[in-house]
Amino acid sequence: MYKQDPNNPHKQIPAGIARNNAAGQAGTPSPKVVTKGPNHVYINKVGTYSFLYESTASLGGTTSGETYVEAMAAATLDSPVRLDIQPVAWSGSAGLAKGDVTFVYINKG
Repeated sequence: MYKQDPNNPHKQIPAGIARNNAAGQAGTPSPKVVTKGPNHVYINKVGTYSFLYESTASLGGTTSGETYVEAMAAATLDSPVRLDIQPVAWSGSAGLAKGDVTFVYINKG
């Protein structure tokens, strides 16, 4: 992005990157809650995980009656597992809850 040069109204200079846009973010959405699609996800706990890739629900809304795709069944985990997928919501086996999946967003500037 560019902005007008304060010393010359006939040219532009780089605008720089706002701090809140320069770094990525991570979040731990609750199961079946629609979010912005991440760049990738981490599985943090043993269980069976399914993901939803498009939804008729609004951002922040809860999904109902939509078809999730099973992506992973983890019997053991020594460390979080990265999946290079971009779902909008997740669901899992009994006992899984907020914090068991991390959505990672990488800002490009």
